[in-house]
Parts: sequence; structure tokens; C-alpha cells
Amino acid sequence: MLDPPLREPAKRHQLDRGSFKALGVYNQFGNTSRATEILDNMAISSEQRQAALRAWKTERGSK
Repeated sequence: MLDPPLREPAKRHQLDRGSFKALGVYNQFGNTSRATEILDNMAISSEQRQAALRAWKTERGSK
């Protein structure tokens, strides 16, 4: 019997606190204008948003 093909390991994203909070917003609201408004009010930086979006898009692609 043949062994099943090996799956590639999931990519891991190292997120700081702000990026992790942003990821929670993206998980709830998606990449929408509402999410942007919330992240603006939370003072989440552009770099933190980009890190969170990379993780969010990766997770959505693996489903």
C-alpha cells in the first residue's frame, strides 16, 4: 500500500501584540472599511496591519 502524500507544514506568522489585535479585527470584519475604521481607532500601525493581513490571507487560503 502506498503512503499518502505528505502535506506541507502550515506557515507560521510571528505577530506582535498590535498585529495580533488587528488579526482579530480582520477575523471578525474581514478586510473592510469597518475593519479599517476600528483599526484607526485602535491606533494600529500600517506595519502591524500588513503583518495581520498576511496571516489572515494565509489562513483563508488554507481552508
